[in-house]
Amino acid sequence: DALKDLASQPAQDFQHLWRLEQRKTQRVILREPLPSNEADSGLSETILLQPLSNSDWQLRGLFDTYKARSELLTPLIGKCVIGLLLSILPLIALISLRRRQRQMLQSRRRYRDIFEGAGVAICVMDMSGLQEQLDALQVSTGEEFDRLLKSQPASLKRLLQQLRINELNEVALGLLEIECNEQAWQQLIEGESRTRPGIGIQVIHAVLARQTQLELEICLTRASGQDQHLWLVMRLPEARSDFDAVILSIGDITSRKQTELSLLDRESFWSDVIRTVPDHLYVQDVLSQRMIYSNHHFGHTLGYNKFELHAMGEFFWEILLHPEDAKSYQDMRLRQRHHGHNELLQCVLRFRDHENNWRCFDVREQALAWDTEHLVTRIIGIAKDITEQVASSQSLRDSEQRYRMLAESISDVIFSTDAHLTVNYVSPSVERALGYSADWITRNGWSAAIANPQQLTGFDALISRISKVLNKPQELARLRDEVTTRMFLFDCLRADGRKIPVELRVVLVWDEHGNFEGIFGVGRDISQQRRAEKDLRMAATVFEHSTSAILITDPAGYIVQANEAFTRVSGYEVAQVLDQLPGMLTVESEQEAHLRYILRQLNGQGTWEGEIRLKRRNGEHYPAWVGITAVVDDEGDLASYVCFFSDISERKASEDRIHRLAYYDALTHLPNRTLFQDRLHSALQQAERQQAWVVLMFLDLDRFKPIND
Repeated sequence: DALKDLASQPAQDFQHLWRLEQRKTQRVILREPLPSNEADSGLSETILLQPLSNSDWQLRGLFDTYKARSELLTPLIGKCVIGLLLSILPLIALISLRRRQRQMLQSRRRYRDIFEGAGVAICVMDMSGLQEQLDALQVSTGEEFDRLLKSQPASLKRLLQQLRINELNEVALGLLEIECNEQAWQQLIEGESRTRPGIGIQVIHAVLARQTQLELEICLTRASGQDQHLWLVMRLPEARSDFDAVILSIGDITSRKQTELSLLDRESFWSDVIRTVPDHLYVQDVLSQRMIYSNHHFGHTLGYNKFELHAMGEFFWEILLHPEDAKSYQDMRLRQRHHGHNELLQCVLRFRDHENNWRCFDVREQALAWDTEHLVTRIIGIAKDITEQVASSQSLRDSEQRYRMLAESISDVIFSTDAHLTVNYVSPSVERALGYSADWITRNGWSAAIANPQQLTGFDALISRISKVLNKPQELARLRDEVTTRMFLFDCLRADGRKIPVELRVVLVWDEHGNFEGIFGVGRDISQQRRAEKDLRMAATVFEHSTSAILITDPAGYIVQANEAFTRVSGYEVAQVLDQLPGMLTVESEQEAHLRYILRQLNGQGTWEGEIRLKRRNGEHYPAWVGITAVVDDEGDLASYVCFFSDISERKASEDRIHRLAYYDALTHLPNRTLFQDRLHSALQQAERQQAWVVLMFLDLDRFKPIND
């Protein structure tokens, strides 16, 4: 057995192949005889040794190398083949898996490119939990859903949460101006507000109705505050298992919506315009004479009801037309039919109203449509009720005479010219103003009454300009826009030789068609105005060169003007005190009660004058003599306050010296009886103003007179 283990030979053909050798030197002592058909070279030594007890020998096993290799090679090859097969199968499976993953990535990339590069805003929604939630709420129809919303409004939030937005492409993010799916859910599903709800309720209704496609329009508010109109299209799959990926496409229709709204507004605007036009706008068929369109019923305008109009027939206006105007009406129709392609036809027709009165209408018609033979088939016309204008024209003629009489009675000189600039009227007041008769001015012209002919340069230039463009409509239109009212100043010589200043205002007169009709002028004696201006200049000179400081306030007391002397006295520049209250110039702490007294005097009497302590810009206090006067306008309303004041410091110093000599003893410098009387009088006046008491204390000094003597 030991040899069998050492030689590692199979049991069925085991042969004892061994060698006995020295343990230390491995010198062969004895070996087993080999068979005749085996050579020693085919044997190999094993590494297994068996020491022999009680000796220094050892037994080494031998084996046949070739035979061992041949016996081990077959199972080894089988194992290698099996191992190779076992390693190839996972590799094949891995390669197949990688191929499928690559195909899946390519498909996903392709769909991602389509998803992102389609140019259309796309959202992918997960609605897989909606049906389960509806079943839990026992809702299967739209009516049940509406009843649920009324009875349980809070359940809508749970249902809307089942409409989840899983993915949005870049176009959708840019279109909605959002950054995440939650913002998209809030805008689209939940809605911005009650006035602008989302699409959640419509989607649930579509699911309950088993629709395959949902299209709707919503309006969102952009960050800029403008409205954004979106068109949403959702394709709902038939199988509820496919509700985990529902596609929602979004299109921006803001421009189209704005265009539609603009067209609707424009249509509504023009419809309202035509409907509210006070005149009758109508379209009529020339051949049948039928009225195709009219913004107002002509019969109702004349006061007839529908029963009366029905009795008169469809062409009632021909019955109500004045017999004398029938020929004009027929001539206009015939001319419109054959010659009115681009011509505006006009005539005045009279119709009998319900009160049996004749009402005048200004009718204007123009061709609207033609047939193949270029004959007018439809006309558009406007009929304007001018009954009042016709009636007022006579009143205008009557009033013209009254206005002429009025012009003749006023003091201003009025004149007018015709379209050729020839004077055709001069009011009789010219004789009172200048001493010349109206006929004399008409014959000789205004230049004969002018003291300085050079003053006529501007007036002559205007007349010359008008004369040059009388036959040029375009130049006349430009002149009408440029020249409205012109004013000229002249020095006129009266018939008695006295020179007076005259202000002449000239207006160009145009008719309703823009045609020049002449000049209308008004001349006025401004002698009194010149004198008033002179007085104002004198007052301004006094104001600026007065040695006293003068300031003017508005009725509220704010300073509006001051002179140069004010700057010298107070130290303030005029610009520094404008729009300020005069209180900035006074010593408020010492004279508050006194200032209230001054205001009462101004309100009661309109003027006050007295002494006040003022302060300069540098804070220095000084006494000033102040006079204030309230100025009222012609209606008696307060217009302003005028205040003048001057520095009386030197005068006060002199008065103090005189007062010292008058009220104090020259030897002892004690107050005398005169000062006592003055102080007592002042105290009584102050107590009267302040409604207070005066306390008088009397001290009796014994033997004072002998000591004083």
